[in-house]
Amino acid sequence: MDTIYESFEEFVDSSDERSNGASSTDCTSSSARVSADSPTSILRRSVRAWSVRSVFTCFSGRFIELSTCRCDATGLPTTVHVEIKERSFGLHKFPLTSRSGLFKRLLSDQTYVKLGDDFPGGSEVFELIASFCYGSTIHIDVSNVAVLRCCAELLEMTEEYRKGNLCGRTEDYLTQVVFKSWVDTLSVLQQCAKLVPAREAFQIISRGIDSLAAAACKGIRQERVSVTSENDRCSMVKDILELPVTFFDRLVNGLRKQGLDEKPVSQLILEYIKRWVLGTKEGTDVKDGDVHLFEATVRLLPLERFLVPIKVLLSLHGCALAWNASKDCRLQLEARIVSQLELATVDDFLMSLRTSKNSRAHMDSMRQIVSEFMSQQEILLDAVVKVWDEYLAEIASDPEVGPRTFVELTEAVPSNIRPNHDLLYRAIHAYFQSHPSLSHADRVTVCQGLNCQKLSREICMHAVQNELMPLRMIVQAMFVQQLESRGA
Repeated sequence: MDTIYESFEEFVDSSDERSNGASSTDCTSSSARVSADSPTSILRRSVRAWSVRSVFTCFSGRFIELSTCRCDATGLPTTVHVEIKERSFGLHKFPLTSRSGLFKRLLSDQTYVKLGDDFPGGSEVFELIASFCYGSTIHIDVSNVAVLRCCAELLEMTEEYRKGNLCGRTEDYLTQVVFKSWVDTLSVLQQCAKLVPAREAFQIISRGIDSLAAAACKGIRQERVSVTSENDRCSMVKDILELPVTFFDRLVNGLRKQGLDEKPVSQLILEYIKRWVLGTKEGTDVKDGDVHLFEATVRLLPLERFLVPIKVLLSLHGCALAWNASKDCRLQLEARIVSQLELATVDDFLMSLRTSKNSRAHMDSMRQIVSEFMSQQEILLDAVVKVWDEYLAEIASDPEVGPRTFVELTEAVPSNIRPNHDLLYRAIHAYFQSHPSLSHADRVTVCQGLNCQKLSREICMHAVQNELMPLRMIVQAMFVQQLESRGA
């Protein structure tokens, strides 16, 4: 275990300089004296200076800290030890308790404190904070303000204990510097991602996201920011599309709270989906993080109809099946698909099928979607019926589709809703061609929803001559053909 010790010889050269007074934290630029020294050497000199001062009797009324223990290496007095991970710091009680509420409580009746291994930034950051407690200047910038703010909050280094304490200094830097700059805010958010689950990190993230949302909202409203055109995208949109999904989720919610119109918000979500979900290379192994990202983006999709193209919704539907997304995620997608299913084409259906990599699961899900659409709609049914029967003809060749399954798929659209049965006949004929070994009973079962009276003349003539059709259907087609001939 490393221990911070003090060397009396090194102290002699610097004690005069340090005894003149302590410096404060610089929030804008680092001190030349401090930047030339390492944090460890700064802390060591501060501890040595305090150790030497504490052994002399002072009659001027200034604070005198009596030693309770001495450093093994030098014999100079220290009063407390703070251990964090693999390091032990020999320090003094007063510098710590005069700035930290936590140390004030913990050191009231003991001289040893062990900080948890989850202390933000570990021993390196604590070294900086200890130096600050001794009055040394520490440099605050975008690379360390987040971790210093988290530690300051954890150690309760507020104005209650000392004016110009670390909480206030880091807060000033965040407010006056970071959150006024898009680039600095992004940088601090990246630092915060490493500090989660520290409570204060969540607060910084929330404020940083609000800052980004306000800037993005202003840019979009003033038409300075293009979302959909890749060539015209500014760095702001590119930065947004590179955000981790947890930050992107909160940013979208922030844009909505700002009152931004749902159309540009939806466009931003779609671009993010294209970048991280639909842009995934085929054959790439899907990880748990990918599924989490997928489900998070689906939750962001707007509820309003037509803001997300049906083609995109069906692509996401296929991904949900392929990636084994949660039931809630699949139901959200299915509900959005049902709301605008009349806009879909058979190519959209087939693209979703190919993406799903699970034909049986896809067929079951699409059957539920079509059935739900039929139960909700009284108009616009013909377009969906047409696409559904075309879809049946395409999946008829699937060897996993048994007779009973095929019948269930055809029954997703009630027989009386179909204006004609030509496309249904074509799907059944394709099924018989792909499954030549079907028994006569199975063929009868498959044809039970087919009404020859709703066949066109051309298709009816084909049915009469179709040896794949069961005899009963051939007879019915012949009877319908005779009736039409007499009527003519």
